[in-house]
Amino acid sequence: VPWNKGVRGVLKANKTSFKKGHKWSHEIQEKRLRYLREKTLLQPDLCMSEDLAYILGMLKGDGSVFMKSRSYSIVLDITDRVIAHNFFSSLQNIRLHPWIKERMPTNGVGKLKKYIVIATSLLFGQWYKSLTLKQLEILLDSKPTIAAFIRGFYEAEGNLHIDKKYQIPSVHIHNTDKL
Repeated sequence: VPWNKGVRGVLKANKTSFKKGHKWSHEIQEKRLRYLREKTLLQPDLCMSEDLAYILGMLKGDGSVFMKSRSYSIVLDITDRVIAHNFFSSLQNIRLHPWIKERMPTNGVGKLKKYIVIATSLLFGQWYKSLTLKQLEILLDSKPTIAAFIRGFYEAEGNLHIDKKYQIPSVHIHNTDKL
């Protein structure tokens, strides 16, 4: 007669061939960790493209890249929904997995809804943090990538002003960083 006859909801314990406290060999542990790292590390496409140039322009403007619990967070906090979705789709195009949060200001100072685009990637963060101005000049080697970088930087930090008297448009980009 089995011990659990007539008892409902009782699950049998999983039986394994290993005794309690079994240790894997060092080679097997390394192989398992390597497999998990390859599976969990996102491999973003860091070859220069228009999407990557646009992302770099946005990050040099209003975006930020910072270390958070053994990975880097790529964050853009902006009030324009269209620009947030453009940034979101560019991050997807370079094989990152971003998400968008929407929030209303809580301190009463601002009245506009904020769109926060967030992606995490250790490899992108390390690559971005090691990027210098000279390397950026070398990477932006064609007219489409330069235009995409300027577009991203303008959407983050720029504005368009039209002189009322002469109807002359002028573009302004203001930033406190040297870039």
